[in-house]
Amino acid sequence: MASSRNPASASARAFLQAQGQKRIAALVAATASVRYRPLEAEALREQGDVEVAAGDIAVAARAYEQAVWAAEAGRDDEVAASAWTRVMRVRRSQARYDEALALAPRVTAVLERLGGHDEIEGDLHIVSAGILSDMSRFSDASAEAEKARTILERRFGSDDLHVADAISAQAEIAGLTGHLDEALAYFERILTIKRSSLGDDHPAVASAIYNLGCTQTTKGQYQDALASLAKAEAIFVRAVDPNHPALAYIARQVGMTYSGLGQIDKAVPMYRRAMAIAEVAHGTQHPLYAASLMDLGDALGWLGRYDEALTALQSALATLNKVLGPAHVRIAICLVYIARVLSAQGQLPKARETITRAIAMYEKLVGRDSPNLREALLVQGDIELKLHAPARALPALERAHALGPAPDPEFNPLIQWALGRALVETHRDDARGMALVRAAQDALEKAPGADKTLREILTWRRTRH
Repeated sequence: MASSRNPASASARAFLQAQGQKRIAALVAATASVRYRPLEAEALREQGDVEVAAGDIAVAARAYEQAVWAAEAGRDDEVAASAWTRVMRVRRSQARYDEALALAPRVTAVLERLGGHDEIEGDLHIVSAGILSDMSRFSDASAEAEKARTILERRFGSDDLHVADAISAQAEIAGLTGHLDEALAYFERILTIKRSSLGDDHPAVASAIYNLGCTQTTKGQYQDALASLAKAEAIFVRAVDPNHPALAYIARQVGMTYSGLGQIDKAVPMYRRAMAIAEVAHGTQHPLYAASLMDLGDALGWLGRYDEALTALQSALATLNKVLGPAHVRIAICLVYIARVLSAQGQLPKARETITRAIAMYEKLVGRDSPNLREALLVQGDIELKLHAPARALPALERAHALGPAPDPEFNPLIQWALGRALVETHRDDARGMALVRAAQDALEKAPGADKTLREILTWRRTRH
């Protein structure tokens, strides 16, 4: 998706943003000279907020930490607690998850000294939910998000912006665990609240539209997703610096949407754009950069550029292991992509080993019945079929089929084709197998870009007569 930004407006916006950062820095210096620590703490917290909006996370982190110490020195517990939650949020953006969670007791201790504070306590549960979700601890994350929503609805009512943030945490968890209709309903609710409170042209509204677009992509609603992402980008382009992380997230999601449409040639430059922005914003040792590199590797695999794909995927895997730890949903996804490329290269034993590891990780993180396993199970089945082991392929493919229709309707015929073939080749149920193959063929004849799979089906069917 090409940006509508023009150089003059970008330069003007960068100038205004820099002026805002200079003004808040001057305010911080002025409050420090007054030597009244509570006022200095508030100014530093505000500086952190300005720097986050500008995408300068390192400066924001320092400002928030200084705000904490100024607030502690000035015995301003409210500012101290709110600054601690902001430090947690920054640590999350830096993928420093254990460090972020370790700060939660500091916040609860200050809240206890305050005698409670619903807004800060709710925010603590929201940021904790996000961190736990990033760590694939979804049950714990869900509990934190529910606590946040309960506290904030009781304090502010159900249509308040504070509550929208709690719902956003619930929506994120629902999407990551495969409950897409639930996630979509949450994001639509969030968008309604934010538009009502902020209007149509606010970055928070853009974030809500972006999240809606992400869910639409996952559901296979690709044209709707592209429209949503274009709206989000248009708002952000008017509001932030060209290298703001928000634009990297949008570029990556546009790439994923093009990949879903089978337009891989359009997806590749979007992944590269996401990587370029992420590198400026966060460096190369960050989940956003690694995830964009992983998606690029997957796209190159679909283009048949297997050596390039494997290099990209292995580099992404190394970074994800480093910044997320050895067990995370993104690592499982990367392993699935690697297994698919290895399979395409004919490295079948290594592909089998890799996909087995990916599925074990998925099952541990999201459970055996999660829809997120569908693609991994299909890859496993395909590998076993290539190894002329249809009996070993059958359990995985039956599981994939039992998970129900995929959100992307073009994915379902691939499962039908693989399962039908396994049923026939094992002679477990020839009639059911051939019915599934015919259904797959009928669906793929109507799908764009399915010529290769159709040829495989037709060749296979000729050998069965």
